[in-house]
Amino acid sequence: MNSAPQQKTDLQLGKIDPAKWLRFVLLIIGIDYVCSLYSFAIQHHSISINKGSLDWTNWITVYALAYTPLIFLLLYQRNRWGWILFFVNSLLYVLCVPAILLTFFSLNYLQGGNDYSEFSVIHPLFILKFTIKITFVYYLLNGSVLAYFGVSDKTKKRTVVVTLLLTTIVIMLTYLAWTLLGNLHNLFGPN
Repeated sequence: MNSAPQQKTDLQLGKIDPAKWLRFVLLIIGIDYVCSLYSFAIQHHSISINKGSLDWTNWITVYALAYTPLIFLLLYQRNRWGWILFFVNSLLYVLCVPAILLTFFSLNYLQGGNDYSEFSVIHPLFILKFTIKITFVYYLLNGSVLAYFGVSDKTKKRTVVVTLLLTTIVIMLTYLAWTLLGNLHNLFGPN
């Protein structure tokens, strides 16, 4: 009878059972991986039929499909590198996706464009995935989770700093690429 209030207090204090949390995370990673693999297979089949080539977003998916099993395995083994790679992946997603969307919309607007077909509606699954990634980042920084994976405070700080630097580089490169593509389109595009 006293266990329910105690559990509520533990949750309020941010105490979590890392083993239960890890099982939940591995389940989510597995579901996301299967959905991504299915989606990519359908897109790749469509591209093959139309004799097209993969665009940059598909290459990002190929990369994610390649490294996700490694992250899954390392997390399953409670390896410190599993924590590091999963944290970097989650924080990069949380920081880069909004910045890249903002850059796309800003540059498209500044260049007089009105083609938002790629992002016409922010899909509810995108919002769900974004929310899940934020939750992952929060729990990955939890002291009991850090201890469960053998991650020191020094490693945590270094990982956060490196991820922030990497995020800055990705955002700058995205902005540069879209700026160059927009300028090339204005220079050589139809007038």
